[in-house]
Amino acid sequence: MKARFLEVNFEVKSKGIIIGQRIKGGVFRPVIDHIPSSTVEGMFRNILNINVKGFGIFNEYEIREFTYSVRDKMLNFSKMPITTQYIKTNGGKIYILKEDQKTELIENLVGKTMYLGGLKSKGFGKIKIVGVNEVDEGKLIGIQGKLVANIYLEYVDPFEIKVISPIYGYLIKGTGFLGNGLYRNLKYIKSLMKNSIVKAPKILIEEETYYDE
Repeated sequence: MKARFLEVNFEVKSKGIIIGQRIKGGVFRPVIDHIPSSTVEGMFRNILNINVKGFGIFNEYEIREFTYSVRDKMLNFSKMPITTQYIKTNGGKIYILKEDQKTELIENLVGKTMYLGGLKSKGFGKIKIVGVNEVDEGKLIGIQGKLVANIYLEYVDPFEIKVISPIYGYLIKGTGFLGNGLYRNLKYIKSLMKNSIVKAPKILIEEETYYDE
């Protein structure tokens, strides 16, 4: 059966979105310019307690910086300031592999508020779902190009992706959900990273290429 996807459209109702690289230490934290499958899975697991396979992209955006201090509550003082990048945009789209038993739950999110990414306590991440539609078949035609977002490697087959020139990396995956966005047993899962050369449905391609297979 050919892969089908839902397109979940959202508006950003906060200062912006922070989906950062995990870096230990340091005072500067870069942001990524797309929504990886790990973030999509975590958001829908937290809201609906369901597992979904997806990824997302932002509408036109700017990358800006925000500086804040982490406060040590035990010692009652602020630590060295941290500067993080964030995405300033009016919204975006999340694409979710359509699985019939979950479709109605996702469609019922229209008009609801959700949170995407980090630093919610600093005024980031608030989004509103404004529409859920099935992706037209024309957008699912396979073309060759650069992958638009980081996805778990295990999604290659269900997303009907043919890998041509991969860039591999790792995304975090939680195997035990505790609620309120928290997991136990976090693992790094091998993943296919943005800009890998693949043949895939159009929605997965950021830039068409003619790479010599």
